Amino acid sequence: MATATQTQTITIDLYEDFVCPWCRIGRANLAMAIEQWAGPPVVVRHRPFMLDPTIPPEGNDFRAHMEHKFGSSGDIDQMHAHVAEMGARAGLTFNIDKIRHAPNSLRAHLLVELAPEPEREHIANDLFDRYFEQGQDIGDIDVLANIAKAHGMEEQVAHKLLSGEGAAAGIAASMSAVLIGERAARFHECLPSCWI
Repeated sequence: MATATQTQTITIDLYEDFVCPWCRIGRANLAMAIEQWAGPPVVVRHRPFMLDPTIPPEGNDFRAHMEHKFGSSGDIDQMHAHVAEMGARAGLTFNIDKIRHAPNSLRAHLLVELAPEPEREHIANDLFDRYFEQGQDIGDIDVLANIAKAHGMEEQVAHKLLSGEGAAAGIAASMSAVLIGERAARFHECLPSCWI
């Protein structure tokens, strides 16, 4: 939900999941639109949402997971080719053939919440890039701790925090709250979702 201050700053809450290719494309298109925007300053805030919270903490095999959700191998290849084409139009690279793991993204969202405010959007972009370009397992705590270190956070502290159940439960609770009310159905039908 957006707020306006006395300086007329517009805040956009962007609900997205780091394993959603359309969220990454939507984020890039939003960034390009903001660059062309001549109005008041715009601040984008990542808000956590999980496309599939049933994925276990250790994740699933990517190919098997996709075939279970979307059908035959040929259909999936066609879908991924379309994603790559649309991503290229937004200036993005998708190396989906490098992805071997369908991660549970809860702790990736937690990493963004734990980060200092100025770094949160940078980390969100990094998570998307590492998953869709490098095929990294962004559900793995060691991978996430390494990302934290790359953005100036203490790696060991991040590892400890990401391993704890309390903070992760708090993120899960905030996502559950999003699913209550009239907006609930719209999230699964249309991600990313922006609230202005």
